Amino acid sequence: MLIRIIVIISLMVIIAFLLLKFFGKLVKVDIFSAISQSRSRTLFIIIIIICYIMSFLIFYVFFVLFPLRVFDMNKYHAGGLSGYMDQSGWDARVYDPSEGSYIKYPNINTPLPAEKFSEIFEIVSFYKSPSDDYYQDTDSLGFANNLIASIFGPLFLVGIYFILYNAAKEYIECNVLRIKLSHAVIAARFRAITGVSPVVALIIFLSVMVLIFGWSVISAKKVRHHYRNLFEAHQQTLRSSVLKKAYPGKSLTGYVFRRFYIYESDSSTEETGRGTRRKTEHYYVPIYTVEFRDLIHIPVYLSLRYMEREEREELDRLFPDAKAIIPNYMKDYIFIVNTDYSISFKKNQINQSGHKQECP
Repeated sequence: MLIRIIVIISLMVIIAFLLLKFFGKLVKVDIFSAISQSRSRTLFIIIIIICYIMSFLIFYVFFVLFPLRVFDMNKYHAGGLSGYMDQSGWDARVYDPSEGSYIKYPNINTPLPAEKFSEIFEIVSFYKSPSDDYYQDTDSLGFANNLIASIFGPLFLVGIYFILYNAAKEYIECNVLRIKLSHAVIAARFRAITGVSPVVALIIFLSVMVLIFGWSVISAKKVRHHYRNLFEAHQQTLRSSVLKKAYPGKSLTGYVFRRFYIYESDSSTEETGRGTRRKTEHYYVPIYTVEFRDLIHIPVYLSLRYMEREEREELDRLFPDAKAIIPNYMKDYIFIVNTDYSISFKKNQINQSGHKQECP
């Protein structure tokens, strides 16, 4: 990892130097002197550094990291039916029908269990490079992330161009240099130096982006389709078996298995003497993973989110402290299946004794 960071930083510095030298040839001034003598040189330098770093990182990800990731995804992928997030929060437990058990996969974006019985056993797929310790979701190489990189990368480069152009123009005017400078002149010099017009260079650049974009999206879709074909029949069978026993109004015995927190916020408006003020509150919400053992031949896991304060306090007593993920012990509780197939804590269970056992 350290070597990779050193290589990236070195490439960033080298490429920045070469780009500035190349732009200096296009405007026929020493661009380093133009930046240093600018009236707003400090601001120029800060903006250029920020824009360049963002552009480099986006294009490094898009033109180097993405192709490598797509190549690795096509070779090193895994999948199954979603289960639960394990104790560290970085491990996904995924049910593999061929193994007949939940398999552990270190994952940097492990999803929480479903909140409804009708949504359990989602088909998931992920991949990793041989040098990585963690898997990643195949959606990270899907349409959305590609689109973001393809839009913001060029935008940052355009920003750098106009900043350098203004710095060069100011330098020429301040030093009364007999150098003609305009966008058309720069385009002509670009063609003289590279042998291609800026329009052709742009078309080539965009074509490469589209090819990488398409390869990434198609490869991710192909991997997801592979696991959909492999596990869809198992998914329907398991869901159907669970829903025969977990229907609205049914009481089920479950065990609080894990506890995680998610960050949420609420916005509201209030009237003041000076007008309307918008107020946003941020807070952590506990999410409990409940294990049901008697529905089918394997445990079924569901997330329980919103509860009354007394009920939440009852479940929190299972844990050694406020930050603990694993309870001291597991105790059986009764949960009611709601009309939308989510679950709620059955009333009148506060401080009642129940069957206790060690937590795995």
